[in-house]
Amino acid sequence: MLTLQTVSENIRTGAKWIGLGIGAIVIIMIVLGVGKNLKELISPTPKAPPTVEFGLLPEVLFPISVTSEKLNYSLNTLSGSLPAFSDRIAVHPTIYNSPNLLALQRAREKVNQLGFTTNPVLISPTVYSWNNSELGKKIVLNTLDYTFTLTSDYLNNPFVLTASNLPKESEAITKSRTLMEFLGDSPDDIDEKSTKSTLLSIRNSEMIPATSFSNTQIIRVDFYQKNIDETPIVYNNPPFSNMSFFVTGGQSEGQISNAEFFHTKIATESATYPIKTAGEAFEDLKKGNVYIASLEGNPDLVTIKDVFLAYFIGNEKQEYLWPVVVFKGDNNFYGYVSAVKSDWIKKANEQ
Repeated sequence: MLTLQTVSENIRTGAKWIGLGIGAIVIIMIVLGVGKNLKELISPTPKAPPTVEFGLLPEVLFPISVTSEKLNYSLNTLSGSLPAFSDRIAVHPTIYNSPNLLALQRAREKVNQLGFTTNPVLISPTVYSWNNSELGKKIVLNTLDYTFTLTSDYLNNPFVLTASNLPKESEAITKSRTLMEFLGDSPDDIDEKSTKSTLLSIRNSEMIPATSFSNTQIIRVDFYQKNIDETPIVYNNPPFSNMSFFVTGGQSEGQISNAEFFHTKIATESATYPIKTAGEAFEDLKKGNVYIASLEGNPDLVTIKDVFLAYFIGNEKQEYLWPVVVFKGDNNFYGYVSAVKSDWIKKANEQ
């Protein structure tokens, strides 16, 4: 017959064995974990290779470098060495709208609201231009992707030169954003925090940095697209973008006298591709296999102070968002080296 004492002893015995069992399981898990970590230290499990789902990629279509001179380079980064990159990067296709029979009509309605009411001039199957002689301005618009340029002889405009009714920087940004969203078909990937305004003066029909707002005649506004997977996007003319607006004075109010808006839509789908090490990219730089996007003066030696991965977007149609290694140095030097390993780049003469 069970007594209270017997039941208590059985419970204590059972609890002891349960505790021992749990302890044994914990010890086994720790041993297995240590063993697994030790195995990974001694013989790491190989990573799955890059997916390369898009096959060979086209060569990067860089513009012409700002200089053709052969430059020498030295390294003076904050760490004193080149960074360590991952062995791969995501490559994203770009998105372009399909031809639409109503595209021209829609574009005409937009530019008409801006005062451009003349008949459009055909430049290419999807690109048209409109003139407004009274405003002294011209718009060239791609009716397929709504990239556009707005031009005028603003450097010789008396209202611009005297900065008549020049708006404040915040107002210039708002005015630029309004035109971008209206004429540029409301891009949804603009990083508002990165929007930059630059104060400029005019001297001998050329723009130079202004020393203060009091001697400013032009406010340049640049918009930038959001980073992709924490990787920044760079453009033709760093540190500026391909989405820039020049806000000036005017007869009755401030105006946008010049603008270019080249925006590329980026697909969310991607494939990973093997990339060069920073050291391999640096060798390409020294060999001249680089797009020099910016350089001031005529230095014989450029000191590289920063090296990082980025995606390049030009102002021409491109199939993919192009990964590049960016070399940033003194004399406002920016150099872009194609980041994807050459084995995965289709040469221009290959089909």
